[in-house]
Amino acid sequence: MAKYGVWMLERLLLRYSRTDGSSRGMRVFVEELLPELRQSHPELLFPIHTARGHPFLVAYYRNGRCKPVCVRNLDPAAIQDHVYWLRNSHGRGQ
Repeated sequence: MAKYGVWMLERLLLRYSRTDGSSRGMRVFVEELLPELRQSHPELLFPIHTARGHPFLVAYYRNGRCKPVCVRNLDPAAIQDHVYWLRNSHGRGQ
């Protein structure tokens, strides 16, 4: 979400496993959908961390907050929906 013309989301960490089955959708997302997303949103950083375990998206906001979202067993389209939801969030708590 933009506040005063500045996007609140600074970076979106993509954490997934290269071999685990629960990360299949995230692997396809990174290979097929992420390059277009990076091109359309140059203001965001998309660091990638590969490690064993369930896949996560971790959003880091300008106000110092972070929001982790588990994307275990989701298809790439659902992961993209979560990415846009995090991008349009402002980072405040409940």
